[in-house]
Amino acid sequence: MIHKFLFIYSFLLLLLSACQDGPQPIQIGKDSCAFCKMTIMDPKFGAEMITAKGKVYKFDDVNCLVHYMTENKSNSADIKAYYVLDWNQPGTLIDALTAEYIFSENLKTPMASNIAAISETTIADSLLIKWKGKRMNWNDILKYFADN
Repeated sequence: MIHKFLFIYSFLLLLLSACQDGPQPIQIGKDSCAFCKMTIMDPKFGAEMITAKGKVYKFDDVNCLVHYMTENKSNSADIKAYYVLDWNQPGTLIDALTAEYIFSENLKTPMASNIAAISETTIADSLLIKWKGKRMNWNDILKYFADN
């Protein structure tokens, strides 16, 4: 009887986790980057891609995400969502398409992209001045890595 209960309970947990909508938290120090295979260590930098079928890929820097997309010829119809970690709220995933990005040589990131994602415009404005950076959006990010 207990085995039957455990089996049903395990099955229901698996079913519920497969139906999860939205990003899965990146486990800092445990999850590995789908592109470079390094362990994701910095809660201020990272990204996530969820396919239309619900498969989640995690990355330690936005450039790993873009390079993975390029190498695997990711079609936007096959992708459900892209997320990035908010620099100002470590560990918090935000929509990559609407995030603001700052590029600065003064910013050190895990894989040398020199790019931080920010959810709040006022924070982004102050960091632009502090880091002597350049504001970017998602399309700028895609173009930047395509050109470099």
